[in-house]
Amino acid sequence: RDSSTSRGLGDVYKRQAQITTLSFASVTLVTSFLKYIVLRTRPNAGECQTADCAASRYRSFPSGHASLAFTAASLSCTYHLRVGIYGSRAADIAACGTSLAFALTTAVLRMVARKHYLTDVLVGGALGVLAGWVLPSLLYLGFGD
Repeated sequence: RDSSTSRGLGDVYKRQAQITTLSFASVTLVTSFLKYIVLRTRPNAGECQTADCAASRYRSFPSGHASLAFTAASLSCTYHLRVGIYGSRAADIAACGTSLAFALTTAVLRMVARKHYLTDVLVGGALGVLAGWVLPSLLYLGFGD
């Protein structure tokens, strides 16, 4: 292997690690802050039987699961669509779509389990997209092709 190619690829991986760390740290900080400021009651709060459930009774908004799932999916889309991980546009689009489908499934299942309201997962999802797509584009990658 050519050392300049290896070094260049290492730089790309290092930058992706920095972007990923910043994105997850940012969304975790904002989501946690909002949970402790808003103090929205969960849909299943009246059914709490355990100390764990009671401790998180007022932490419904926004959905942390949705924010993290959409951060991961948006980062996947950022890397696949902007950097081209697989070298095939169709494969990169499929990877992005699959990631988004898993994030959406996570959000829906949080509502089915009566842990969150629709607005909780919508805002959590929006925070994830901001952290995983907008933030990297704004700070590192730009918004153009």
